[in-house]
Amino acid sequence: MTVNSDINKEILACKGVLKKYSDGTLHFSKEEGPTKSTPEGTKELYDTIIAVQKGEKSPIILSLKGLTEIEMDCRMFLMNSLPDISTSIAFVIDDNPITRSQFNMSSYLRQKTIPIEFFHSDEDAFNWISSL
Repeated sequence: MTVNSDINKEILACKGVLKKYSDGTLHFSKEEGPTKSTPEGTKELYDTIIAVQKGEKSPIILSLKGLTEIEMDCRMFLMNSLPDISTSIAFVIDDNPITRSQFNMSSYLRQKTIPIEFFHSDEDAFNWISSL
């Protein structure tokens, strides 16, 4: 997915797979099908990212297609916590006006200290990360 990058690590976590590429990029893909976010699942994902990074900051791509509901607490936790451990964040979400507006509002409420963007495909997210 990333240019000239191999997968160094792959971990099952939080109803999905977290991959670490040789260039440091982290990519989480939630399992297929409709699911709801939970504060416990969001915290589990965050803790897994911290463990994989081992103190480093890296670009993070979160592929969250199929989320039928993401609680405000979960969105705010992600928006407030991930910038402290990453250099950029790409969210891959459904082309759904409700989901998009929820993420945009959460992003707006938090001042951007790092680049954060929203995409409809993993490929677009990887291309954006590679362009930074």
